[in-house]
Amino acid sequence: MTQTKEEQAAYQHLYYGMHREQHRVATRKYREMHREELRAKGKVYSAAHHAMHREEHNIISRAYYAAHLEERRAHSRNYRKEHKEEHAAQQNKRHALQCGATVGAINLEAIKQRDRMLCCICGKKVAEKDFSLDHTVPLSLGGLHTQENLRVAHRRCNSRRGSGRLPVQQVLI
Repeated sequence: MTQTKEEQAAYQHLYYGMHREQHRVATRKYREMHREELRAKGKVYSAAHHAMHREEHNIISRAYYAAHLEERRAHSRNYRKEHKEEHAAQQNKRHALQCGATVGAINLEAIKQRDRMLCCICGKKVAEKDFSLDHTVPLSLGGLHTQENLRVAHRRCNSRRGSGRLPVQQVLI
């Protein structure tokens, strides 16, 4: 008994749905081994393909994320724990973009060295565990998220200061 094309497609869809991870691994290996051949045929996955099938990809991603929620949360917790500074930098950049601020390149070590790890608000030495970055001109008042506008501050001093309620100390360079 032969299958129609529709029955065969339905079977493949069901099979690949049940064996998704194994299929991904096998596909990835095949593509790595045959990269040049696939590129010559024009079968390399591209941004244009993703743009054409964006909604389909979004549906698949949402279903995967919903099915692996705890796994994703555990991964996020571990990442935040192991990459504290990178995570903080990502969150600061995200916040700046949400505020509509211009975001520039930031070198955290250069800022720490420039300010000699002295709080720009109270003037005292800042320990690593109390470290935070303060915007001299707050983002909410049109400040930029750039190296020149960032200063070292205690987390507590920075929170108390808020959006420009307390004046910032002059930093002597």
